[in-house]
Amino acid sequence: MKIGYTTYFDAKDIGAWSGTIYHIGKNFEKQGFEVEYIDKLKKFSHYLFRYKSLYYKLINKQYHRIREPFINKNIARQIEKKIKIINPDIIFSADALPVSCLECKQPIVFWSDATFAGMLNFYYCYFNLNKKTIENGMMLEQSAYDRAKLILFSSDWAAQTAIDNFKVDKNKIHVVPFGANIETEFTYEEMKSIILSRNNNIIKILFVGVDWIRKGGDILIQVVRELIKLGFKIELNIIGTNPELREEDYKFTNVHGFLRKWVPEENKKIIDLFKNSHIFIMPTRAEAYGIVFCEANAFGLPVIGPDTGGVPTIIKDGINGYLINHEKPVESIVKLFSSIFSDSKKYTELSLSSFNEYQKRLNWKASILKVRELLNQIVN
Repeated sequence: MKIGYTTYFDAKDIGAWSGTIYHIGKNFEKQGFEVEYIDKLKKFSHYLFRYKSLYYKLINKQYHRIREPFINKNIARQIEKKIKIINPDIIFSADALPVSCLECKQPIVFWSDATFAGMLNFYYCYFNLNKKTIENGMMLEQSAYDRAKLILFSSDWAAQTAIDNFKVDKNKIHVVPFGANIETEFTYEEMKSIILSRNNNIIKILFVGVDWIRKGGDILIQVVRELIKLGFKIELNIIGTNPELREEDYKFTNVHGFLRKWVPEENKKIIDLFKNSHIFIMPTRAEAYGIVFCEANAFGLPVIGPDTGGVPTIIKDGINGYLINHEKPVESIVKLFSSIFSDSKKYTELSLSSFNEYQKRLNWKASILKVRELLNQIVN
């Protein structure tokens, strides 16, 4: 089966969209698909849109240039031009917008982590949007749903927001979780050895996130302070950002900054931090999915995250981690943490179970195999 895989980004760039774009294409190829890349789409710029951006900034409103119908029609023409050359069996997009104005004979499929409606007033960049951007956003997404033969979402939350906010045939919609964006693989025996070798004298907590506040880094600092008061010896490792902390917080915190997976020495550091940690905690305030939870499970780390957005599709209580009450995050995490580390056998079992969840359903091979079944149905 030949797939025309379309995306705004360079699909061969492992740094694009945290590596998700790259891993989708790569794993399609691994499963025997012939993948033709329709990527690096040009987002047409016009002086009118620059004026609009300035105007909305002056009146304190957010504006999404990418949701201009003119831009998306131009993107559709770029895709259509390439389709005539490669003649694929299916058009597959990593988002709804690139196919929102597309005209072609091939079945259209897209795989997304969120809907426009679901993101409104959820992420900061979707707060205080101007009325026209909202109208365009809803219209373009509805247009993508109308055109699509198959609609994939990475979480139950995203799928439900589509059903609740758009006119769409439920039979078109399927939930297929994204996999972990990692290159390192372990056998069960290798992972068991890694888990058993962890030093329990100091419990190492890992946090990964660029947006410190949205990802709940400030909440985690409060958690660690409370755990230390209870007598736990903690080492907190932070990847992705350089937050401003109190001087006393640096006694238990190592700040590693932004580490790039595509730079070998930096990627090795990431792998070592995952391997040598005991648990991954990210009390994020808003999260469409949270691939990093999958990545933590890939290293046998139990995860703790909030019952918000797409996170509950990844985290199953008592199996690969725990969901917390997002209204009382500090109290919830401290209680769960104390329970997990009160019994070394319980911790080991949870760690192995977390790795099993990664092997079973939170890896790209499992995800693409499920997608392949669905694609075969619409082609046949």
